[in-house]
Amino acid sequence: MTRLVVSIFVFLIFFLVGCTIDKDTLIVPEVEQKNEKETNLSEQKSNSKEIRIPPELKNVDLVTKGKYRGENLSKQGVEDKLDHFTQNLSEEAYFNKLLSLFAQDYHYYIQTLENFNTDVIAGGDMPNHSGKMPNLPKNKEVNISILLDSSGSMLGEINGETKMILAKRAIQNFISKLPDNSNVSLRVYGHRGSNKAKDKKVSCQSSELVYPLSKYDQDAFEQSLNKFQPTGYTPLALAIKQTHDDLVDHTGKNVQNLTYIVSDGIETCGGNPIQAAKMLHQSNIEAIVNIIGFDINGDSGQKALKRVAEAGQGTFTSVNGKVDLEEYFEYESNRLYDEWQKWRDTNWDKSEKIGDDKSDFIYIAKKEFKDKIQLEYDQLTDAYYYLLNKKYVSMSFHRFIIYRKNILERYVIDKYNELYSKILHNKINTQNYIINKKLQEQEKVLQNKH
Repeated sequence: MTRLVVSIFVFLIFFLVGCTIDKDTLIVPEVEQKNEKETNLSEQKSNSKEIRIPPELKNVDLVTKGKYRGENLSKQGVEDKLDHFTQNLSEEAYFNKLLSLFAQDYHYYIQTLENFNTDVIAGGDMPNHSGKMPNLPKNKEVNISILLDSSGSMLGEINGETKMILAKRAIQNFISKLPDNSNVSLRVYGHRGSNKAKDKKVSCQSSELVYPLSKYDQDAFEQSLNKFQPTGYTPLALAIKQTHDDLVDHTGKNVQNLTYIVSDGIETCGGNPIQAAKMLHQSNIEAIVNIIGFDINGDSGQKALKRVAEAGQGTFTSVNGKVDLEEYFEYESNRLYDEWQKWRDTNWDKSEKIGDDKSDFIYIAKKEFKDKIQLEYDQLTDAYYYLLNKKYVSMSFHRFIIYRKNILERYVIDKYNELYSKILHNKINTQNYIINKKLQEQEKVLQNKH
C-alpha cells in the first residue's frame, strides 16, 4: 500500500513631454524595473510616461535641456559657445541662457528613482506536503479522480488490518495534502451484492460516485469513505467509463484531469478496462489513468493492470502491505523535512541576489545622476568665469550654479538612501519569513511522524 501514495505522488509531483508641459510635470522615459545589474542606465530606451516632479526639485528648472548637454566640452569648447552673448541682461537671464546650452536631462534618472520597485520577493516553489507531487500549473484547474476497488478480496487482511482500511487511510492522507488548486472526486466500484455467483449481476453493475468532484472537505470526504465496505466483484471497466461522466464539464487547455485507481485485482465482470482507459484518455477529458496495484498476487494480474495504465498513458505501481506503507511515509517525512531546508537555502540566496541587484541598480543610477550633475556644474562654472572676465556678470552670479548643484545632489543622495533602506528592510523581512516558514513546516513534518 506504500506506493499507493508513491504512485499518486509521482504523478502529482511538483512583475513620464516634449511639446506642452506645466511646471509640475515631466515627461520622461519609461523604464522597466529589473533585478539584473545595469551597466549603463542612460543607454536604455523606452516609451515616455508622465510623472510628477518631486517636491524637492520644484525650485529647479528641469524642463530646459541644454543644446550641448550630450557633449563633454573642454573649457575652450564651452567658451566658444558663448561668443554670441550680449551685455545688459539680468543675471537670471544669463543663467537661463547658460541652461539652454548646458543643462543636462535628468528625466530618466528622476523617473527611475521615483518609481523604483523596492520589493524583494522570494519564497515561492514551496515543497508540497503531499510528497512527490508534480509542479501542477498554478493557473490550471486540477481534478483528481480516485477510483477505489471495493470487491470482496479487499477484505483480505495484512498484519491484522484489511486492505480496504489501509487503502482508505492512505487515500484520506493523500487527498488531505493535495495542492490548493485541486478538486477531488471518489468513485467506488464492486461494493454491492456479494462475490457469490447469484449476486454477480448486481455487483458488476455497482459503480457509484460517493464524493462528487469538488474541493476537499475533510469531514465530508471521510463520511464518503465510510459509506461502503468491500463485498463483490470487480467492474473495473465500468468504473473507468463512468469517470468520463464525472469529469464531462471539466475540459480544455486550462484543465488537467488525473485518475488514480486503487485495486487488488483485475477485471472480473467481463469488461475491457484497457479499452476503457484508452477511450478516457483520448476523449475530450484527456484524463491520465494511473493504477496502484495493492497486494496483487501473481505476475499475470500485475501485467494486466499495467496494460490498463499504459492504455491511459499513466503508470502502474505495485504496493504491498502495511510495513511498506509505514516505511514510505517515514521516507517521505524525512524527504519533506530536507526539502524545506533546501527551499530555505534556495530562497534565502534568491532574496540576497534580488536585494543586491536592486541595490546595485540604484547605486549605478545615483552615480550616473551625480556624474551628470558634476558635468553640468563644471560647464556652467567655466561659462561663469568667461562671463565674469567679460564683466557680463558679477562674482555673486555663481550662487545660481551652486544652488542648482546642491539641490540636485541632495535629492539624489537622499533618494538613494531612502531606496537602499527600503530594499534592505524588505530583504530582511523576506528572509525572516523564509526562516520562520521553514521552521514551522519542519515542525509540522516532525509532528506528523509521530
